[in-house]
Amino acid sequence: MDATPPNPPPASPSKLRVFLTRLSSTVILWALLALAFKAGQDWVFVLLAALFGFGSAFEYFRLMKADAGAFAFRFLGLAVCAAYWVSASWWVLKHHAPQPMWMDLAALAITLQGAFLLTYRHALDGPVTLQRIFSTVFGVVYTAVLFGFALRVVYFKAGSAPPGGVFLMLFLVMVTKFSDAGAYAFGVLLGKHKM
Repeated sequence: MDATPPNPPPASPSKLRVFLTRLSSTVILWALLALAFKAGQDWVFVLLAALFGFGSAFEYFRLMKADAGAFAFRFLGLAVCAAYWVSASWWVLKHHAPQPMWMDLAALAITLQGAFLLTYRHALDGPVTLQRIFSTVFGVVYTAVLFGFALRVVYFKAGSAPPGGVFLMLFLVMVTKFSDAGAYAFGVLLGKHKM
């Protein structure tokens, strides 16, 4: 008999360390965007939007790992998101204009049709099948179509006077990241129960 005790679970990082990590990533990202804003380089904003868009898609579809039967749905969602971000970024950089709406509609149509076709590989399982379809379609809508508006914001022209789209993109990231860090700090300092 082996009498060695099991390994204890790894200690979670302290609240201060998590807060400082979030805050430092916020400040670094905002500084990069501010430098790109000063330099007037749109490709930096396009690259960051595409990286964050695909990163959020990867994170979203990773959450579906608990359902072993959803592998093909996860692959479909990630493939559509990757194709969307590559084609939208290419369009924006080549034409110096926002990607056309038909790209959004194509991503939706391919995802919806693909998700339904994937259900025919096996016997239908009621709510489980519907959940897989919904999760796949919602993942593409949330992380590609809706996040794709970040590219449209870069080229938003609010008349002839500044601030313009690049400033709005900087403002969008600043508000989002500082809200995340502020919500965490508020929850740690004043919160009583974990969600």
